[in-house]
Amino acid sequence: AIALKAIFLILLVNRFASSPGELTERKAEAERLARQSIRMAPNMPIGHGALAMIHAGYLRIAPSLAEHKKAFTLAPSEPDAIRSYSSFLSKIGRASEAIRLAEQAVTLDPLEPFSYSTLASVLWEARRYAQSVSTLENFKRESPELFSAPIILGIGLMMLGRTEESARAFADASDVSPFRLVGEAVLAARASDRSAAMRKMERLKALYGDAASYQYAEIHAQLGEVDEAVMHLERAWEIKDAGLLSMLVDPWLDPLRKDARFGSLLKKMNFPT
Repeated sequence: AIALKAIFLILLVNRFASSPGELTERKAEAERLARQSIRMAPNMPIGHGALAMIHAGYLRIAPSLAEHKKAFTLAPSEPDAIRSYSSFLSKIGRASEAIRLAEQAVTLDPLEPFSYSTLASVLWEARRYAQSVSTLENFKRESPELFSAPIILGIGLMMLGRTEESARAFADASDVSPFRLVGEAVLAARASDRSAAMRKMERLKALYGDAASYQYAEIHAQLGEVDEAVMHLERAWEIKDAGLLSMLVDPWLDPLRKDARFGSLLKKMNFPT
């Protein structure tokens, strides 16, 4: 229960924090709980899984990888551990292994929506957009009552050029979801509608402030505004925005990849080679 509370805290703060202060405070609380759970039950995988997520939230990539491995070693057939490890491996560039594990999670837990959203996410990060979309479309068709990944479906459809379907998918998510707002902003940017993209960004800023710095960088990058995008990435680094974990594989940041400042930040992230 203590480990699970730590997991929910880090998930909520990474997705919905409204200020850098809230990021710092809630991450510290989550880490305290995760370490408490490990002291109480050192061979229980969920505590190590929680600590892995918290290290990731602080951008401590090597310690996060070590804890993910420990959780997976303790529970190699546990779908939650497999999904979490898969997602992390995807973000550090180990796509093939991430996809294999995500497919394993679907086999082990075929009625769990997170199994399909994890697989679709790692396929998207591997730029296998058609497979990402078909994974979710098939699941939605076969189990509509279980489908819960409109954002992931929307970003996949966007990358396939199916823009109207993408917009409809985003509209199925909460209108205060940061991921819906950034998806809609990027959709507008890719349609060369800067004013619409900026309206979505202003809504993001009103709801989440600096805590959504990584998302502002994505939007500016897709608008071709390199300096503004880099500025927000550097702010994300200052506040340890967990979004930066995606920068190695995020296709929306491709316009920045030749910029020396982007390369410098990648080195700071210390992704494994």
